[in-house]
Amino acid sequence: MIAALLAAGVLTAACFSLARLFAGPTFHDRALAATGFNAKLALVVAAVGAMSGDPGLIDQALLQLGLGFVLTVAVLKVLRLRSLQPALDHGSGAEEGA
Repeated sequence: MIAALLAAGVLTAACFSLARLFAGPTFHDRALAATGFNAKLALVVAAVGAMSGDPGLIDQALLQLGLGFVLTVAVLKVLRLRSLQPALDHGSGAEEGA
């Protein structure tokens, strides 16, 4: 019973995160809303696993949280640097031709 109430409350909060995802003024606001939505969705999966007594769903929820975090970091890095490659070091800072 408690898990069902938790799932219903988290689904309500997920709807607010989804609204923020589409209405966010900047990309970083949308990325934060997507991360929050992913976390809330993982909580719902874990609550359903607790209700049904299936521990495999809790493992899936943890995997979803980890993959969502890695994906968010990768997307933000690509959009900031336009590449997944590390920045090149151009030496000690001495300018050529001066």
